[in-house]
Amino acid sequence: MRWLHTATTVPTNAGRFSAYPALPLPFWHECSSAWQRLSCQHVLNLLPLLLALQTPAFPAPTAGLAAAPYVRVLGAASDASGKLSGWAEGGPVLQSGFSTSDWLLVDFHQAGQPAAAGALQLNDGAWLPGTPTPQLGESPAWTLADLPGVAPLPLNTLWVQSFGSDRHPQVLADKDHLWVRTSNGSVDQQRGYLLEWGAKGLVFETASGAREFDWSRVLGLGLLPEQTPPQHQAVWIQLTNGGVLSAHVVAFLDNHFELELAWGQHWSLPVFAVQRMRRRFDVEELGFADAWQVLTSPASQALDWSPRFGKSVEGRPLRLGTSVYAQGIGVKAPTELQREVPQAGLLLLTVGVDREVEYFRDPQPVVFEVWFEQTLLISSGPRHFQDPPLVLKVAVPKAGTLRLLAKPAGVLPFAAHADFVDVVWLRTIAK
Repeated sequence: MRWLHTATTVPTNAGRFSAYPALPLPFWHECSSAWQRLSCQHVLNLLPLLLALQTPAFPAPTAGLAAAPYVRVLGAASDASGKLSGWAEGGPVLQSGFSTSDWLLVDFHQAGQPAAAGALQLNDGAWLPGTPTPQLGESPAWTLADLPGVAPLPLNTLWVQSFGSDRHPQVLADKDHLWVRTSNGSVDQQRGYLLEWGAKGLVFETASGAREFDWSRVLGLGLLPEQTPPQHQAVWIQLTNGGVLSAHVVAFLDNHFELELAWGQHWSLPVFAVQRMRRRFDVEELGFADAWQVLTSPASQALDWSPRFGKSVEGRPLRLGTSVYAQGIGVKAPTELQREVPQAGLLLLTVGVDREVEYFRDPQPVVFEVWFEQTLLISSGPRHFQDPPLVLKVAVPKAGTLRLLAKPAGVLPFAAHADFVDVVWLRTIAK
């Protein structure tokens, strides 16, 4: 027996189809014959009339009047599609009049691209490809890669964890770390404390005193984690450049999202930069170590293949398709995770093979399964690393044991690196 469930593929590039009415063949035949009978002089005589009747197939866009984006909304109670007309405090509002406070995910059907290597990582798990901007007014800032026309993101360095390559070195000591290029081209690591994110460079205090390192020399920065307040009414925003950001949507106006960032500053994000949004408030996020018990994972004397939380199984950002995810679990198949749920509810998660296996010799497909007690609730079927991420929405009938499985679809479990990302639990409210 299977419990009620839904499975939805979230493509990284939504296809668009057009249909044209088929006319009877004799009509086209007569038109063709008539055209062939026209002389060149007849055509020239008709040319002014044809030009006068000509109208463009698509009128030129007018600033501020661009068509509202067509979105698909995945909700806890029901799903809907339509044009986005606004954003209420509870969530997206569609032109059809549909408004939902129990929305979980909004897909904008826009193609994304793999994120650039250089990226900024924030304390809340946000991951933003780009480069540091010396200053935006009085604030540090970050210019997002592959999003021309998008204003730099203003920053508060208390929220910055690191920036540099996509595999940032860990800050293990009780000091900040700075990586700079020396005059001979090698890399020098400085240990100390960041004093200022300035217009000319970073002012960094070491044992020998404060020094300013020009931006042209700065390769990476790792800061000690700071205690930051929780975000209220925040959503995860997947960007078309592969990044992910957490912010509060204040409004949707003129095809721009007006956002309140975690540190209180406001920023405007055009809709063309958004691939999807996922709700954070009033749900329980389960992509953390204390949420799951590891029942099984591959054993190795040389390498540690135990699940990693917030990272891929090799310690990189969680990457499925063209997107990076801030919250999730990276595993090597076969792996089985388990947790107890106190009552009936809804499990939302996205699954796929991590993109870090792209250049492996023989990447293996992976099957993802969700079990409740001894009942299989849903199976993804074999998923390859070329496949788009798959969103699973699973109804859990009552309190009991919930299990997540990732198992190789092939004979050999080599290069089977799997991710459970955006794992969300929503309790069913008793009526």
